[in-house]
Amino acid sequence: MSTGSWERCRVTLFYIDIDAFFCAITAVQKRELRGRPFVVSHRGATARILSASAEARRLGVRRGDALSVARKKQPDLNVEQPDFRLFERAATRIAQTLAGFAPRMEPRGYGRFVLDMRGMHALYPRLPDTACRIRQEIQRITCLDSHFGIAENKLVGAIAAKESQLQEEALMLVPAGDEAGFLSPLPCRAMPEWRYRRIREHLRDLNMTQIQHIQLVPRSVFCLAVGPFAAALHEHAFGIDLMPVTPPAASENLAANHAFTPPTNDDHVLRAELFHLVERLGFQLRRRELGTDEIQLFMRFRDGLNRRRRQKCAFCQNDLELYREVRKGFQAMYNRRQAVQQIAISLNGLAPFHRQLELFPTPDSRQDELQAGLDAIRRRFGVSSIRYGQFGVKRRPPLGDRGQRPRTA
Repeated sequence: MSTGSWERCRVTLFYIDIDAFFCAITAVQKRELRGRPFVVSHRGATARILSASAEARRLGVRRGDALSVARKKQPDLNVEQPDFRLFERAATRIAQTLAGFAPRMEPRGYGRFVLDMRGMHALYPRLPDTACRIRQEIQRITCLDSHFGIAENKLVGAIAAKESQLQEEALMLVPAGDEAGFLSPLPCRAMPEWRYRRIREHLRDLNMTQIQHIQLVPRSVFCLAVGPFAAALHEHAFGIDLMPVTPPAASENLAANHAFTPPTNDDHVLRAELFHLVERLGFQLRRRELGTDEIQLFMRFRDGLNRRRRQKCAFCQNDLELYREVRKGFQAMYNRRQAVQQIAISLNGLAPFHRQLELFPTPDSRQDELQAGLDAIRRRFGVSSIRYGQFGVKRRPPLGDRGQRPRTA
């Protein structure tokens, strides 16, 4: 494609997708798995597959399937335990590499990234060649193959990247204005709303198997027939997506997570790690003189089931106040007998925090003074140098940032 024709396309976004990211990383570490059918999953009676290699998918094994069912289909199927720390390191390294190609980069999960290439025509006259260069760079640093969807928005870019995988091509370009024509012959399962069971049932009842069937129905009639998410689904069927590329640094939230190796259902251990995440986030809040009024919790169980919860709270920045709110959400989410693989906390709704001055000492003011003293020690000796007791968990505390054992308050 010439430079002039490229400019007429006006596509401004790269959607990068690494197929079966967990399996791809595992195959890099264990070369004997290359070319063989295997899955990444925990082992257990109710475990579900987190990722399936291309060879396993050809045998009918899919991500999200129960491991017991997959073993009945393929008794010789290789099962590898997930290493989320390894996956996180690989994803971080790829993100750091991609950030050097564009001013705005957004991670979309493990193995998926978005680059905003607006205003980069002078630096990269032929952006398809730039996509090939980025693909080679990812392959050089991680030995992973990536697929590119080049389009005007994230929705079409994601679908184009997935189609490039299915057609075994390195990239797929959708010129601006051709989104509806590109989506028309694709099946409805390509739409992001397909993951909602209610939407799937409505589309099957209406015998809508392709996106062009949605395009032929007027929006008012479609919303009346389908119900929730119908308006967004109808817009997405025409390739309309106004969501901008949001870099991690520009997002107004703070997040921390912890992966348990091995997974555990020990209540003391879970609550201790939960409080340690709160301590880390609270220290960052106070350091930036911010407060939060919204907490989002994430929990991944050993069998692959994920749960999320978003809740409002009183505007605060103190560790104990934050933990009281986090514990409420944790108790509401943790009602299964399955062991927990990962927990994460995200603080949203950040705003400048101005402390109310008290004329006389109160329990809250004393707690704030104690918190300020703890933060002073952490700023000097490291975040892990001092922390609250671990709720009766009998284990040696980890080393601090400078090698000494942390003190407990």
